[in-house]
Amino acid sequence: MKEWFVGLLATALLAWFVWGWIPESTRLSWKYDTESGNVHISPRPQDCDYEYRPVGNKGCHYKKNVVTDPPDAHVWDNTNHHAQAVYVTWDKVQECVTSGDACSPEK
Repeated sequence: MKEWFVGLLATALLAWFVWGWIPESTRLSWKYDTESGNVHISPRPQDCDYEYRPVGNKGCHYKKNVVTDPPDAHVWDNTNHHAQAVYVTWDKVQECVTSGDACSPEK
């Protein structure tokens, strides 16, 4: 029984590791049933990263938005909607610093 569990754990870790090496454009093309050339990913801005100058917490992060054309393209239903294009953009989100009961954006 122990060997079975170790084998299952090793397989799961290997699958997770391999999945991380697959480019995001390929994963999105599989998800939305389109060619990877139809997936357009904007570079993620780095100005909120901890290591970006000046080093330290910037009080912000970026949220990934995935938009498909047509907007109702899915692969999880049986309507057979295929995406003609997939676009990935980034929105800057200011984090809040709590002071008492109020939450105001960090300055």
